[in-house]
Amino acid sequence: MKKVAAVFVSIGVILVIAGLVMVGIFGGDTLKNFSWGDLSGVFNHNLESADTVVDYGADELNGLSKIELDVDNYSVYILPTDEEKLSVKYINPNDDDISIQVAYDQNTSALKVTERDNVKIHFFGFGNKRFIAVYIPQTELFVKSDLTISASTAGIKVTDVAFASVKCFAKTGSVNIDGITVDVLNAETNTGSVNLDKITCRELSATTNTGSVNVDGISASGRVELRADTGSINCDVTADALYIDTDTGSINFDATANSITVKTDTGSVHGTVLGDKNDYNITTRVGTGKSNLSNQTAANGSNKVLNVTVDTGYVRIDFKADA
Repeated sequence: MKKVAAVFVSIGVILVIAGLVMVGIFGGDTLKNFSWGDLSGVFNHNLESADTVVDYGADELNGLSKIELDVDNYSVYILPTDEEKLSVKYINPNDDDISIQVAYDQNTSALKVTERDNVKIHFFGFGNKRFIAVYIPQTELFVKSDLTISASTAGIKVTDVAFASVKCFAKTGSVNIDGITVDVLNAETNTGSVNLDKITCRELSATTNTGSVNVDGISASGRVELRADTGSINCDVTADALYIDTDTGSINFDATANSITVKTDTGSVHGTVLGDKNDYNITTRVGTGKSNLSNQTAANGSNKVLNVTVDTGYVRIDFKADA
C-alpha cells in the first residue's frame, strides 16, 4: 500500500509541476483565454470587442488584386460590409512580443495583414480569443481580387463574400467557409476540420490531415476534390466531377455528377447518386467487406462514371431518379 501511495504522490507532484510549467511557458493570459473553438469549428469571438480599426477607401486601394493574411495565433474572420471602405478590426495585442501590421503594397497590388508572435513559444495559440476581422465591400474592385489566408495555430472563417479565388490554410485550427461565390476555392488544414456550406464555384478542393471534411450545398461547374488522411468526409455536392479520398475514415455523400470517384483504405462508404443507375459505368473494388454494387457498362453508351475502391469496409450506394 505504501508503494501504491508513493506512486500516486509522485504522479501528483509531476502534474503540479507540469501545470506550473504550462503557466510559465504559455502565459496566464493564454490559458485564461483558452477555447476549443478554432479546432472544433465553433467561433465564439465577440467582434464588437475590437479596439483597433484600420480603414481603406477604394481610392487608397487603386489596382488592388489580392488580399493576404498571414497570422500565428489570431483567429481570422472575413465578412461583408455595406460600407464603401474596407476595414481591418482587431484586438491590440498590447504585447511587445506580438506585432500586427496592416499595409497596402502598391508594387504587388496586395493588401497585407500580418501577425507575428516573435517569441514563438505560444504554440497553443489556437486557444487565444484574439481575432482579426476584415470587412469587405462587395464591389467590383474586391470581387475580382484573390484572397489568401495562412494561419499557424488559429481558425479561419469566411462568410457571405465573393472573390476571384480563395485559398485558406491552417496548420492547427478549423477552416469554415459559407455563403461565398468564387471561381476557385482551396481549403486546407493539418489538424482540424474543414467545413464548407452553400458555395458556388468552378473548382473546389478541401483537405485535412487529421480531422473531418464537411461539405454541404456545393454547386461547382467543374471538379470538386475532397481528401482526408485520418477523418470522415461528408458531402452534398453538385459538380461535373467529384473525387473523394480518405485513408482512414467513413465517407457519406449525396452527389449529382458525371464522374464520381470514391476511395478509402479503411472505412465504410454510404452514398446517394442523383440519376439513373443505367447511365453510369460502374467499377467497384472491395478488399475485405461487402458492396451492394456490381461492375457494369452503361446500357445507353453514356460516359458517366462511378468508381468505388475500398480496402477494408463496406459500400452501399443508392441511385435516386431525377426529380
